[in-house]
Amino acid sequence: MELANRDKIIYLLRSEISKTQNTVMEYLEDTSKVQKENEFLESVTNDYKRYHGYILKEKEREHRQMQMLVNYLNKILREAGLSAELANRARFQQNQILGEMENIKGELDRLTKPPPIQTNVVNIYDGKQRRRE
Repeated sequence: MELANRDKIIYLLRSEISKTQNTVMEYLEDTSKVQKENEFLESVTNDYKRYHGYILKEKEREHRQMQMLVNYLNKILREAGLSAELANRARFQQNQILGEMENIKGELDRLTKPPPIQTNVVNIYDGKQRRRE
């Protein structure tokens, strides 16, 4: 009788060990998938950062060039003896450039605003979302 109980206990232990090993293997597969996804997301994030930096540089360059145009128009208005019509046309163009500079500044502000902080996390073992405190 003791031998039968011992065999039953061994069978139950082996069964539990097998279940635990299967669970560990599933977790390992899940973490491996998440790791691959994270590596992909890291690559995408790095690409986005490079693209973001390029856009910022281009917008800053565009803003500097617009400022140069405004300065040039100011110089023309001060130094050149323009007729009233030409002076009005130059002021109109200057106002258009200043408006465009405001648009560019708004885009730069939007582009340099820090991204929102992610507050949800997903448990890789059960797939449920939880709020991070």
